[in-house]
Amino acid sequence: MAVTTYREGSVDVVNGSALVTLNAPGIASGNVLAGHIFQIDGDDIAYTVAADGAGTSFTLTAPYVGGSANAVAYSLNRDFVEDVPVPRRGDVGPWAIMAEAVKRLLAKVNALATQTASHTHDGIYAPPDHEHVIDDVNGLQATLDAAAAGGRSGHNFIVNGGLGCWTDGTSFADVNGYVAEQFHVQRGGGVSGAGVAQVVGITMPFAMRVTRNAGNTQVAAITLAHALETKESVLLRGDKMTFSFRARALANYSAAGGTLGMSIVSGTGSDQHASTLANVVENGNAVLTTSWQKFTLTSSAVIEASVTQLGVNLSFTPVGTAGAADGFEVEDLRLDRGDMAQDTVFVDEAVERLRCQRFYRRPNGLFGGLVGAGNVAAVGVQVSPPMRVTPSVGFVSGGIFNEVFVATRACDSLHSSSVTKDGGFVNIILASAGTPGNLGVLQSPAFALDARF
Repeated sequence: MAVTTYREGSVDVVNGSALVTLNAPGIASGNVLAGHIFQIDGDDIAYTVAADGAGTSFTLTAPYVGGSANAVAYSLNRDFVEDVPVPRRGDVGPWAIMAEAVKRLLAKVNALATQTASHTHDGIYAPPDHEHVIDDVNGLQATLDAAAAGGRSGHNFIVNGGLGCWTDGTSFADVNGYVAEQFHVQRGGGVSGAGVAQVVGITMPFAMRVTRNAGNTQVAAITLAHALETKESVLLRGDKMTFSFRARALANYSAAGGTLGMSIVSGTGSDQHASTLANVVENGNAVLTTSWQKFTLTSSAVIEASVTQLGVNLSFTPVGTAGAADGFEVEDLRLDRGDMAQDTVFVDEAVERLRCQRFYRRPNGLFGGLVGAGNVAAVGVQVSPPMRVTPSVGFVSGGIFNEVFVATRACDSLHSSSVTKDGGFVNIILASAGTPGNLGVLQSPAFALDARF
């Protein structure tokens, strides 16, 4: 038998409210029970029903974070049955299906223990012809628990956790800002003197080196931060989270006791910058040596229903005057659902880059354009995959515009732009005048599209 998906009528939902109103024909008794999975069609986020419903409404365990809407289509996955469910399009995800199915099967197996003990295996009754079918029920339960704790098995909620995407360069001598995609480095009080570089990892192709510049006497903390999107963060409410990474100290690491602060942080805003996530969910100290070690930090409590954004931080407070290598290296940063760290999963660089480009990119390639008056060239830009939100457009030096069959012209500055998250036009001022109406192509990046927090 399959999981039953209830789709009768339509629903009204209100942003910030956990109440769902069902339009005709109403909810029959037993159709909506605590623990069932509710989702608006086309919405990425699924919710859990908080209490049995009847009549025309029911409540969710967390407020609805999408836009308010009336008479929208939905699905309510319910009535898990005793046999293994068969998923179909629109039904609840396979982890939830299998978790409930195996729980049902385990309940039936354990019930057999009350029968005669003449044929048992590890305390579980099995008929003579099937003694070896149940090899290790306890192991099965452990596997189930691990699957439930892992949530999206293998899914790393940290974008660019493998540190393969560095659009703005792989070395930063004095930085307070973004470095590798979605990672931000800052110093307390905005002081200068932090350096970042891409280096070779120990188990991954890439790692990040974070240092205090040699000779720097500032002792403000240096923090490496990463923030999740709100739409991913809300999926983690009601679960524990585990932050993991590998790190080692450099030769002149000056933090007291070799400590590196690690924390899981949260906020209640929408898609905020990592520096604004002020609530500490969990923190601790990793004690670094010059050898690579793996560290984990698990939240002691589940993520609260009010949380709309999560992030992670690594921070060290230097002392004295920086030596030639006062810092640390880190790789394989992961944030997993549940109370254990998942194994390293290598993500192809091209796949991870697509994930990163939703936030930031320097369009690179041959983009068609048209020469206009006043040294201005209009360049069409198609964005795929779409960016997270409508991006800001910034000029990047070094761009070259090729006026076809005439000349190549350096790009001097940004004139104006009209770009959505799917693309548009960027008008660039050229270093020398072309012929209005002539076609051309942008041969190298002259602008960046920024949709970061």
